[in-house]
Amino acid sequence: MELVIRFLLSSATVIFMMNDKNSAKVNASLACYFEEMAATTLYETKASPNFPKVWEMCNADDHTLVSFLKKRIPCCCLDKAHKDVKSVKKMGLCWNDDCTLQHKETGSLFQCVGCRRANYCCVECQKADWPNHKIDCRNFSLMKAAFDSRQK
Repeated sequence: MELVIRFLLSSATVIFMMNDKNSAKVNASLACYFEEMAATTLYETKASPNFPKVWEMCNADDHTLVSFLKKRIPCCCLDKAHKDVKSVKKMGLCWNDDCTLQHKETGSLFQCVGCRRANYCCVECQKADWPNHKIDCRNFSLMKAAFDSRQK
């Protein structure tokens, strides 16, 4: 699994450096997915995969993508790109499918207090999405509680 993750990360970095950002996002998203799955199934360090994190990587802005890769690639090939995008504000996704705003600065997003997975641009979007989110929220919360009790 680690080999696959490293391959995807290095591929995403090379592709990003060739200025094909969409393909770089695909590789980074797959690496993120496999990291989440490894953490939950192989290493058992997390209760459940953080699929919203994977989804956000699919739609990542340059700052998010470069930061994700730079944290995982132990070389200086992304130093200049990281410096260039550092001033760009990180954007996140509103989890409400009907939201017209969709992308918003990550610092101004509201996080679901139940599962800490879904982010919303405003309280209205969170309330509007609750009928769709409540089952996932409950399941994530139960998985986290079971995981925490096993860790004790």
